[in-house]
Amino acid sequence: MYDIDIVQSHIDLRAFLSPTCPPTQVMAYAMAGTQGSVPGPTIVVPKGRQTMVRFNNKRMNRTGTI
Repeated sequence: MYDIDIVQSHIDLRAFLSPTCPPTQVMAYAMAGTQGSVPGPTIVVPKGRQTMVRFNNKRMNRTGTI
């Protein structure tokens, strides 16, 4: 079983856009011990095997809480 958290993160796109652009807020996928990535992890499962992937909403709401 895979547990993947959905977290808020920021990506610095200034190199692609403009030096004055603020960091862009994104939703990222975080597995145990990681800060989050976009795109998410690649899950490889042998043919014929079942697996379970649980996504946990860990993003902040508008008041700054989870």
